[in-house]
Amino acid sequence: MPAMTPIQTKEFRSRVLQFLDGLRFPAARAQVLAHYTRKNTPMELIENTLTLPERTFDTAGEFAEALTAVQAQRPPHTWTSRELKD
Repeated sequence: MPAMTPIQTKEFRSRVLQFLDGLRFPAARAQVLAHYTRKNTPMELIENTLTLPERTFDTAGEFAEALTAVQAQRPPHTWTSRELKD
């Protein structure tokens, strides 16, 4: 499985924390998902959150670490364009 570089790890963790801004902790996974819907959070973060077990996270940092670990296990996204195929 592809590993994230240290810079990618820091950037991803920072992005997670950005979308958690305003959410009070401790918070359950369901509370995080509800908060995401109000923040127009990218689907990638929502998908990663859905893979986490239902539990309560004590701090935003703890949640960000868990989500970063999920992201590190995902294969990199590849984007294709229909225009390139035509």
